[in-house]
Amino acid sequence: MKTTDILTLIAMTAGVLGALTYSLDGYWGWVFLLASGLILFFVRLNHRMREKDFKTRRIYSILMFSSASLCTSAYLMMEQKQFWLVPLMVSAVLEFYCSVRAK
Repeated sequence: MKTTDILTLIAMTAGVLGALTYSLDGYWGWVFLLASGLILFFVRLNHRMREKDFKTRRIYSILMFSSASLCTSAYLMMEQKQFWLVPLMVSAVLEFYCSVRAK
């Protein structure tokens, strides 16, 4: 496995762990989600900068927005807002869209 694949796996696991922890009344779940969003953002930024194909660069730009949405969700968790799921759902829809478009 490549380093970026390992980082992506760790970040996705941290994101799921953060959402589950916060849902089960754990206040510090936002830390995991924020770490997940930041790791994914920089991994995807690295991929976007190396690609020369326009379609692939556009997909990575959308994925970077998805990662920023995870960070927004973590901020809303930290502020203990009830609508922290909205940016999380936006991120999930964008991830799904990009997975379909990448094929």
